[in-house]
Order: sequence, then structure tokens, then C-alpha cells
Amino acid sequence: MGSNALIWILAMVGYNPFSHQITSYNVVSYHDSPTACIQEKTWQNSRGRAETFNHQYVCMPVNDEMMRRQLTSNNHKGAKRFGSGARIIIEIR
Repeated sequence: MGSNALIWILAMVGYNPFSHQITSYNVVSYHDSPTACIQEKTWQNSRGRAETFNHQYVCMPVNDEMMRRQLTSNNHKGAKRFGSGARIIIEIR
């Protein structure tokens, strides 16, 4: 698994300032570029689920060969293309 399997995950991370620990996280979406991840973060803050005092979005690079193939596949139904990147959105309930 090399750098060609690199994707970016947008996650909502909860933090407890008293215990100094991450208390929760939810993966919101997968992206094929850091720019696409930042665009989704901006969109979520303005029209989706916004960040709060101890819940913030984080764009994290990860190596995931299978998800990278899904993002770059033109016929993947879950991938939505916008700008220069593809994304896969996760519903948070």
C-alpha cells in the first residue's frame, strides 16, 4: 500500500477539555483530495451539521486502497463528483 492509496476523511471529532481526550468521532465523508475535503468541511459548517464548542471537523489523510478505488471509479453510485475531486458522504443519524 503506497501513497497512491491516499484518501482524506472528513470526521466530526468530539473533545473533552477536562480529561484532554477525544470522546467521539463520526466519519462524515471520504475524498480523493485535501481540497475536496476542505470544501466539504466548509459546506457542512454553512449548510449541514456545523461545528460546536467541543465538536470540530478534521480532515485526515489515510491509506485505504479499496476506498481509493471506489472514489476514482466513474461508475461508483456513492461517489459524487464536484470540482476536481470525488466524495462519498456518510449519513449521520
